[in-house]
Amino acid sequence: PKLVTTLAIPTIISMMVSAIYNMADTFFVSQLGTSAVGAVGIVFSLMAIIQAIGFTLGMGSGTIVSLHLGAKEEENATCAASTGFFSAIVLGLALTVFGSLFVEPLMQVLGATETILPYARDYGQYILLAAPIMCASFVMNNIFRCEGKSVLGMLGIGTGGILNIILDPILIFGLGPIPGLGVAGAAAATVSAQFIVSLVLVLSMKKDPVLAAQMRIWNPTPLSNIKTMIQIGFPSAVQSMLYCSISMILTRFVTSWGDTAVAVQRVGGQIESISWMTAEGFGSAINAFVGQNYGAGNLKRVKKGYMKAAGIMFIWGMFTTLLLIFGAVPIFSLFIHEPEVIPAGADYL
Repeated sequence: PKLVTTLAIPTIISMMVSAIYNMADTFFVSQLGTSAVGAVGIVFSLMAIIQAIGFTLGMGSGTIVSLHLGAKEEENATCAASTGFFSAIVLGLALTVFGSLFVEPLMQVLGATETILPYARDYGQYILLAAPIMCASFVMNNIFRCEGKSVLGMLGIGTGGILNIILDPILIFGLGPIPGLGVAGAAAATVSAQFIVSLVLVLSMKKDPVLAAQMRIWNPTPLSNIKTMIQIGFPSAVQSMLYCSISMILTRFVTSWGDTAVAVQRVGGQIESISWMTAEGFGSAINAFVGQNYGAGNLKRVKKGYMKAAGIMFIWGMFTTLLLIFGAVPIFSLFIHEPEVIPAGADYL
């Protein structure tokens, strides 16, 4: 129990920080109007797509790393880490190119209305530029967790989160000679934060005996590594893509009620994401425990650790359920300031 909790706490903190600085964007952008808030929510689905790519390769390569470490096969662990890292950069670049060429149709597919579209386009263009960095960060984070070094991932995300919250008001509204960029400023703050996260993780990676060799040129052999990564990470990708698809479908349903309804639905989704993002982080954190014990053939310990983790997450789920029910009005009023809209947001939560 102590080990599972020790592995999970840094990951829970890092996922909470990640959720909070997404919500910080919403908080500051909400002062620009309801359409701007709706745009942040629309682009949240784009970030879910980026997360799906990163989680597929991150969960896949991280699990392979932990299995090889459990079996004392460090060279194979390093090869898996390297393949996952550079594959993420390649796929992230592909998303950047494709998304930038079709940014307006992409935002419309994600649910942007005519009035939300200009804001969503400005925000989305910055996020697309950061896709390779964000995908690689997800992979590095998951590998650290699967090594049992989730504190290093927490430091990277924590640093980026603090920077994001500091930069948001500066880049959105301006400060002295720095002009305000409006909703694009929130995206620029997120991109800057992601760059710092990646930098901190890369510096940490260079000191790690398993990950240091990631810096060598990507070698796609053995191809079985990539195939296994996709097989292992595919359920996480499906989960992220289903969440994104459900959000898109719901958004398209509520657009007939106008930008206010879109803002309520998307902001509500971001608030409730704190619960499941934390649970996802906890699950990836105990991959280190499960993978290394499975690799070492200690199946009894795997089952014991899993049951402990499931119990902790059940308690967490009950806590966040009660929090969102009884704290719905004050929580939602932090992000939407129009009094007539808050009851609808509270009903959503």
